[in-house]
Amino acid sequence: MYRYQKTDQIKEHYKNTLPQPPSCPPIQSALTFINKHLFDERLTISWLKAQCSINSKNFAARLRIHLNRYPKDYILHHRIETSKRMLKQTEMTITTTAISVGFNSNSSFANSFKAREDMTPSQWREQN
Repeated sequence: MYRYQKTDQIKEHYKNTLPQPPSCPPIQSALTFINKHLFDERLTISWLKAQCSINSKNFAARLRIHLNRYPKDYILHHRIETSKRMLKQTEMTITTTAISVGFNSNSSFANSFKAREDMTPSQWREQN
């Protein structure tokens, strides 16, 4: 039980460090939704657009202006950063960590992690 409380604390603390939404209503709505559902594996750009009633084809580019990255990259970046905190501060398995931050499989987590950190999650944990 304690392990999961620690994980929830890490995720909640991380969410508190996320950028605040700008005053532009569609962007504000989208960023608020992303930040709220950051660790939900259902969070996709399609779901985001549907939930925020966004029909714009250039939505991702508009959001990029405010986030300095595309929405998908923003989501992956914050999931990986949170997973690094969990790998460092808990003894949870890598698979449990992956699922906890919103990946739907260990392999998608490992591939995303390695692409960003140039090492696997287990290698990163050993070094940190």
